[in-house]
Amino acid sequence: MGLSLISEWVPGSSYTYAWVAMDNQEYLAKMYNNNSGWLPKALLSIPDIKLYLDDLSEYIDGESEKYNNKINKNANYIVDLYSSYTYKK
Repeated sequence: MGLSLISEWVPGSSYTYAWVAMDNQEYLAKMYNNNSGWLPKALLSIPDIKLYLDDLSEYIDGESEKYNNKINKNANYIVDLYSSYTYKK
């Protein structure tokens, strides 16, 4: 199951955490933390958040045994860095 995420969590292990975030332009991004900095307090305040993050990440990556994700990405998976500045309307 990995490490627990609790309000007293501090960076320092070798475990990588992933979560989904939305910017002020309503664009979603998958965020990663490899324990080189702090996680958002909003994540740490949710009981058992690690279970939800695992389920969501496995679904997005098409690796879930729990949820069906048969989206054909046509061998294309875009990874890039975006900010709300990029999507100014």
